[in-house]
Amino acid sequence: MSIFKKLSGWIKKIGVKQFLIYILLFSIFLAITVANFTFSKSGLKRYAATKGEIESFSSSEDFNDFISTCENALNFVCERVEQMRRNDYTPAQVESSLMDLMLSYTNSSKYDFNGAYGFYGNEFFDISGWRPSALFNPESRPWFKAAHKADGEIAYVSYYGMRQKKNVLAACRMLDDKETVIAINIQLDTIKSKMAEMYQDGSGNISMVITDDGFIIAASDTEYVNENAFDSDMILGDMKVSDLANIENESVSIGFENKDYNVYFRKLHSNWYAITAINASSSIMVQVLLTGMEVVSIIVLLLIMFMLIQHNVKKVNETKISNARLYSLADIYSTMYSIDLVKQTSEELKCDIPQVRKLVAIEYEDFYQGFVENTKLFTSEQDREKVMKFADLRNIKERMKNTNTVSIEFLGITDTYIRGRFIAEARDEKGDVCKLIWVTEIIDKEKRAWLKLEEEHKKAEQERVIAENANQAKSSFLSNMSHEIRTPINSIIGMNEMILRECTDEQIMVYAQNAKVSSNTLLGIVNDILDFSKIEAGKLEIINVDYDISSVLSDLVNMIKNRIEDKGLKFIVDVDPKLPMILYGDEVRIKQIITNILTNAAKYTEKGSVTLSVKFERIEDKHIDLIVSVIDTGIGIKKEDMAKLFHAFERIEEK
Repeated sequence: MSIFKKLSGWIKKIGVKQFLIYILLFSIFLAITVANFTFSKSGLKRYAATKGEIESFSSSEDFNDFISTCENALNFVCERVEQMRRNDYTPAQVESSLMDLMLSYTNSSKYDFNGAYGFYGNEFFDISGWRPSALFNPESRPWFKAAHKADGEIAYVSYYGMRQKKNVLAACRMLDDKETVIAINIQLDTIKSKMAEMYQDGSGNISMVITDDGFIIAASDTEYVNENAFDSDMILGDMKVSDLANIENESVSIGFENKDYNVYFRKLHSNWYAITAINASSSIMVQVLLTGMEVVSIIVLLLIMFMLIQHNVKKVNETKISNARLYSLADIYSTMYSIDLVKQTSEELKCDIPQVRKLVAIEYEDFYQGFVENTKLFTSEQDREKVMKFADLRNIKERMKNTNTVSIEFLGITDTYIRGRFIAEARDEKGDVCKLIWVTEIIDKEKRAWLKLEEEHKKAEQERVIAENANQAKSSFLSNMSHEIRTPINSIIGMNEMILRECTDEQIMVYAQNAKVSSNTLLGIVNDILDFSKIEAGKLEIINVDYDISSVLSDLVNMIKNRIEDKGLKFIVDVDPKLPMILYGDEVRIKQIITNILTNAAKYTEKGSVTLSVKFERIEDKHIDLIVSVIDTGIGIKKEDMAKLFHAFERIEEK
């Protein structure tokens, strides 16, 4: 009863018409499935019989073609040897000629012939180069005897090859002199591979080729090869293989290894036989497989129908949910009107403002002008002009040609911000809007928050401009001051340079030299101030020139040495003797950096030593890494203060 109720519920949800369509489709598919199964059952039987006949005929034709090719090859070799015999060729000459002959013949044939050998001029020869022992007697070999017995005709013989160390099949023939015998070994690899494919494809088919004396020379199951089918009790189903010779060109059904076979027996060239056993059970398996596929198809169809029903039910539920969401979404709008541009009518969908309802109720002769007038009545004076332009429906088609919505924000007559929006509801064949939805929503809080944020942004922008102007003024002041200060310093440096050139008093020369270093240091400080202004103005440049590193180090030592030694510290200078003397770079910046580090070392070291180490690592022939390090025995820096080293205006606490 519960299933019937569920079915009734589904029918109500998807509709009776849709349900009947599903039933009709299922009935048609079921009828096609039953008819297809009936036809395939009878067709499989015909297919199995036809397949057996085709494979049997194909196997026999392939082998007949192979045997014919072998006989043509042997006859060709025998004719050439006959010519050589008449021209009194020696056995060695015959062997040499046949080597080239067999190679050429094998290359032009799709089959491979494993050499030629025989008895010529009372000597045994073999073009493969094999030489038997002295006890070897060719006249006692099976191929020699079979050729003499055939008396000039081609004979086939299977025997154990002394060279190959396995059973081989040979085609042999005696020449007109009744003494010379030529033989070639037959390679059955092509035939064997075809038969092996029949056995390995999983069908269970069996195929074999038997000589007139019962020797199995090829078989789909390699275990049968080299067996004698007539001398042994080889059983294929409930019949001996030898008994199958009585059903030539006919077929019998037998059971073998728990399978049903259709067996075909065909006589081949030279009284050989081809036996083909087609696994009829495979047809039954195909039938079972088809039946299973039919059942699966019916189940799949039922599942598809069930899924379609579920999909429709789900779609109905989703539509209900979607409608509920739309109704919820509509709550954010104060008014909603559907406007038909073709009929020039409007329909109220929602209106929470009674004043608007009264205004819309006013009728105008011109629909478009009436819509503009109604909109104007609840718009503030400051935004009235742009709202009237927006509300003009005469050009709405062009405005909404490539969009589904256009909107405007304005201040209402109650000093409340409103957002109005036209939404395309329908379009005509040309793609022009023919129906619109006009909605309005109150956005007063949102708009006023945005206006406040915009005002703050403008204020911040003004403050940024003021700060940039002040910073630029400061940079200009620093630049001017540094230029003014450098003028007297350069004068002092110039006067001191005259003393250094003209004075002969050694003590005065020392004082003058120290004054030069200090003046240059002071000039460097002024240049630093100028650099600060350049950095702030974004105009600091690195000036690379050739400079003498020894001169730079000498200036650094003279500048800091007295300060370090006055504190009782030991000043150690460790310079790599292999350091190149002339380098290319910004000498001033390098000296600034090293000076700052040395000054800090002298300042914060009370006892011990300060070491200036200068080394290098060569990168390329003309490039090096200059490695400068300052080591002192001062108070050091705490691990937690390491991160402050490169922060501006940060002072590291002393230990």
